[in-house]
Amino acid sequence: MPEAARVLFAGLFTAAVCLAAGTALLSRLPVRLSRGEHWALALPLGAPVVSMAVFLTCALGIARAAVFAAIGAAFLAAAAWLRPRPAPPPPGVPAAWRWTAALIAIPFGVLYLLHAWSPEYSPDGASYHLGVVGRYLRAQGFERITTNMYANLSQGIDLLFLFAYAFGRHSAAALTHLAFLGALPALLLAYGRRSGCGAAGAFAACLVFASPVFGIDGASAYNDVAVAALLFTVFYLSRLWAQQPSLPLSAAAGLVAGFCYGCKYTAFLAVPYGLVAIGVAAWRKRLPWISHLAVFSAAALAMIAPWLIKNWVYLDNPFSPLLNRWFPNPYLHISFEEEYRHLMRHYDGIRSYGMIPAQVLYRGEFLAGILGPVFGLTPLALLGVRRPQARALLLAGLVFGLPYLTNIGCRFLIPAAPFVALALGVVLTDVLPARVRWLALAIVLGHGWLSWPAQVEKYSAPGAWRMPLPDWRAALRLKPESEFLQERLGGYGLARLVERSTEPESRILVFTPLPDAYCERDLLVAYQSAEGNQLRDILFTPLMPEALPAGRQEFTFDPGRYRRLRIEQTAAGSELWSISEARLYHGGQEVPRAASWRIRASAHPWGIGDAFDNNPATRWRSWQRIEPGMSVEIDLGAPVGVDRVVLEMSNDQHQVRMRLAGLGADGRWRTLAEAATTTAPAPAPAALRRAAGLELQARRVDYVVIQDHDWGAEDFRSRADAWGMAPVAAGEGGVVYRWILP
Repeated sequence: MPEAARVLFAGLFTAAVCLAAGTALLSRLPVRLSRGEHWALALPLGAPVVSMAVFLTCALGIARAAVFAAIGAAFLAAAAWLRPRPAPPPPGVPAAWRWTAALIAIPFGVLYLLHAWSPEYSPDGASYHLGVVGRYLRAQGFERITTNMYANLSQGIDLLFLFAYAFGRHSAAALTHLAFLGALPALLLAYGRRSGCGAAGAFAACLVFASPVFGIDGASAYNDVAVAALLFTVFYLSRLWAQQPSLPLSAAAGLVAGFCYGCKYTAFLAVPYGLVAIGVAAWRKRLPWISHLAVFSAAALAMIAPWLIKNWVYLDNPFSPLLNRWFPNPYLHISFEEEYRHLMRHYDGIRSYGMIPAQVLYRGEFLAGILGPVFGLTPLALLGVRRPQARALLLAGLVFGLPYLTNIGCRFLIPAAPFVALALGVVLTDVLPARVRWLALAIVLGHGWLSWPAQVEKYSAPGAWRMPLPDWRAALRLKPESEFLQERLGGYGLARLVERSTEPESRILVFTPLPDAYCERDLLVAYQSAEGNQLRDILFTPLMPEALPAGRQEFTFDPGRYRRLRIEQTAAGSELWSISEARLYHGGQEVPRAASWRIRASAHPWGIGDAFDNNPATRWRSWQRIEPGMSVEIDLGAPVGVDRVVLEMSNDQHQVRMRLAGLGADGRWRTLAEAATTTAPAPAPAALRRAAGLELQARRVDYVVIQDHDWGAEDFRSRADAWGMAPVAAGEGGVVYRWILP
């Protein structure tokens, strides 16, 4: 089968299987739906079922194409056997709106299809979304990945990508997400018709479908548009439940709501929203609300629990990569989580929140995406607050827009935008006087014109994430995939160079992420895990004067015999506490370390050995901000004579304040020194680069990739011998080094 046809088949097959699963599910619901509603709801209803089937294959270690083909055939057969009986269609859409919708849908649909069909080169799709998917397929199931925080996220949509990837690789995943971009406007149109606002539904469908950020996101291997479709489905089902309450409908709504969490953590609000919506409707109708909410909750939990269990088993934290303070673990640092959250709320280039409207409407260089200038009219949606339809939509949009407070990137507005667009449509097509409703048509046509790639390029800022006009030759594979990716995907050439110059089982440290979806190697990105943080810290210590173990803090006290010594940190601040080396002395001689010693730390206890390893390149760090009560305790196993404790520390911790306590032979704790004394700085250790290299080699790092723009690249290049490394490949903006240490 030609490559282009294989890719298209894989995407269509995955979408068809989801539609089939949804069709079978809809046939079991005691609710009459029109044919249009059936097609709109089938995909988001079937996706949770198919995704969970793929989850089970991964858990069992049988995730491969033949198994997926059998699953797909079973769902298709079920759909052929279980066909729901359609209800009469609701009021139609005015002819002017039908023609306008077609005028928007056809050119943009072709644009998106060609983009999704082309080799996948989106930033996240070509890295962690499909990088992790590729690893699962090669392993035929889940792997315990502790070095990539993105592999810890719920991956409901990514498992649909895995289904498609097994047949058509990267572009098939993008085509799978494109199916949700088609389902979302269909949902808006169907809901508008059911609510008696067909024109408003067509308005919102056009506004969403043509929006630049919806287009580029939905035609890439991302998950935001899919999540928006699923959230709207939860809203739709809750409104259906208010009209025709039933336990099966409660279960269906709970299934989709739980799957929202299973696709993206920020969509967890679907569960409380659904509970409240169904609970309030049941209370108003004097129905037994407890049974309905119990069924909803059980269905939601069935979609949520597998991801909690997976993370608990693999990472000791069911909510990884979040809540690491509540669930301490050696795989992600508390300080990293806090810093990451801060960065998501404070993007580079955004000096004030007043810049956000221009960024998300038409600029786009700092917040990765553009809704389109016409979305600046959305405050007008508040004029419909007295209409029940608009009020319900605005409330849902507000709820599902709350996660935007945690990440101000433009695509994090995608979940709320459909609700606001439909509420605006209600205002423009129903609330405003009839003589000015033609403005809604003009707005949609203007939005379509402004959202076409050639026009977006004129008003958006350079570097904005937007869709270019697609290369149809690349989509049909008349242009080689490698040539296309070399032109469009930064780091692709280096990723391929890494794969050619390293062994399959290699562990490779990189500082700037590479598109690992196109590199079948274990790429350990420095910022994505606790292990990566520590490796980077070791490797950069020789390059950073403030990180060298040049400072000395000393506790001197009356000689005595002590079973335990505890170094307590007493200050609060924003710095991290670190100890490069801790040494005990008695009578001027260092107390030899014994195998019977037991060292504990209240913060990041897994790394405390680095403060007792006699390696100047390593240090224990608290990896969370200092606070009173932090401690490092040395259990000597038996009373040992000690009169001095010396801490070799880096000079990047000016807020740290310490005292020393000891447990004497009499079994009583006493304060030995209220504060440490700063002594003369130590000279820089010799051969520190070599020590760092030896440590990385001991920690099973086989290669290091240094890109030309990485900090310290010139030092690695000019002093490779001092590091104990040698280049094995260079080019494509980077160098691949291997260790040559004995």
